[in-house]
Amino acid sequence: MLKLNVLHLLAATGSLGTVMLLRREAMGRSLPLGRLGAGPLLALAAALVMLALTDPATRQPALWTGMLTAGLVVGTARGVVLPLQVDRLWDRFRLPAGRDGLWAAGLLGAAALIEFGTDLVPDHVPWTNMLDIAATATAAACAGFLIGRAVAVWLRSLRAPHITLRGP
Repeated sequence: MLKLNVLHLLAATGSLGTVMLLRREAMGRSLPLGRLGAGPLLALAAALVMLALTDPATRQPALWTGMLTAGLVVGTARGVVLPLQVDRLWDRFRLPAGRDGLWAAGLLGAAALIEFGTDLVPDHVPWTNMLDIAATATAAACAGFLIGRAVAVWLRSLRAPHITLRGP
């Protein structure tokens, strides 16, 4: 039985929006500091929608929360060591080595596609529930990584020395 609904579109849109928001950051462009949290919040929304899409009988909230927490820890560690440049005059920042956020957003998009694919497969096919749970847990880890990374970078930006950023 086909179980498609509007939540699939929301999860896909949230994943794609996260990729689009982090693409400029991954290219090493300067961004306003206010934009630092937009991608991670959209990723969290997509991960929550994917959790809501999971069948309540097979939903694993403890695994989801554990993966979110693990992602937060790894993301915070990455945000602490990530090179950061801050222009205080124009309230902008640049992450010269910020491609990891785009990779996490891409993995979130792949998890959303797997979630969508498992709902297209008939119920009697084995392993669809495991794929569904794995996709939801992966989405939680990606969202946690992006949130932890953004919070660590934002906290570091408060004390980072001023660097004049030229160009876009």
